[in-house]
Amino acid sequence: MAIAVSTPGSGGVPYNAPLGAGYESGVNAAGGVSVVKVTGLSSDVITTATNLLTAYNGDIEILNIILETGSTGFATSTNIQVLTDNAYGGANILVETRANLSANVTVDLNTASVTKQRTVIEQNKHLQINCTGSNSTGAGTWRLYVEYRPLVPGASLA
Repeated sequence: MAIAVSTPGSGGVPYNAPLGAGYESGVNAAGGVSVVKVTGLSSDVITTATNLLTAYNGDIEILNIILETGSTGFATSTNIQVLTDNAYGGANILVETRANLSANVTVDLNTASVTKQRTVIEQNKHLQINCTGSNSTGAGTWRLYVEYRPLVPGASLA
């Protein structure tokens, strides 16, 4: 299983499609809050940052990130990092020690033990995931829920 992004709506259009576009979203304007879900395996997370989502048509404020593990959790690496490749500000958004990400664990921007930093993802920049030490291994599953707000009408995170 590779990393997968769940984008609800007709034809895979994200929740916050532009107003009047005819998509199934209740929160479409700038200032509305949306959530996107990303899933993957422990072995999908490597020491090189992997792009998960891209900010399209404007900047995106990250309000919360929830990282959950399945019945196995992460293996081998030192830290699991959710980060960005922004030109401004710090890269790390949520960092948790891999040892704390065993079976059926939930961490978010309030509870992460290493880094917990709200941020804005700049237009055309990415939300990414990686690990430190060595590549994560195993078939443990994880999912990431990203709660965000577009800062201009029509901006999306997909």
